[in-house]
Amino acid sequence: MSCISKILGLKGNKEYILSNNKSVAVEDGGIYKCYEYLITFVRGGHRCGYIALSENHPLNKYNLVNEYPDNFIIKVHGGITLHEESRGEEFGLKENSCKDKWIGFDAAHCDDLPDMNLSKKIFRVQIYDDAFINEMKQFPTVKVRTKKYMINQCKKLIDQVIKYEMENKE
Repeated sequence: MSCISKILGLKGNKEYILSNNKSVAVEDGGIYKCYEYLITFVRGGHRCGYIALSENHPLNKYNLVNEYPDNFIIKVHGGITLHEESRGEEFGLKENSCKDKWIGFDAAHCDDLPDMNLSKKIFRVQIYDDAFINEMKQFPTVKVRTKKYMINQCKKLIDQVIKYEMENKE
């Protein structure tokens, strides 16, 4: 079991749970093809997606933020922006209680619109003013990346990891 399952256990049926510093909320997560994934929502109004890799997973010998095996091309929204030890402590899990590593991506790029309604609901703040949001909405490719979109991206990432495993069996 990865830290993701433990965090989702803490969340239970609640709509979301906040990190210790109250800047990140766990919005959703689950298991897809035996891999665990997590969707978080940050104070700035953007979502992030993560999948857990076991501590001895072959991809952990790389830093997937900037280094890939020759035959592994990641196609996920914005590319991989995190590959490190799990972040369970942020949500109240004991230090070193998990040995997995997470790879993740975010929807905080130039064509990603912050979800200010959810940010106001969860964090009770508005990071960006309405004029800025309205200006961004003028561009046809700019949009809020929904929870459903991020779940689909996590599943797409898991499919790519599984394909890598299948092509590189020893």
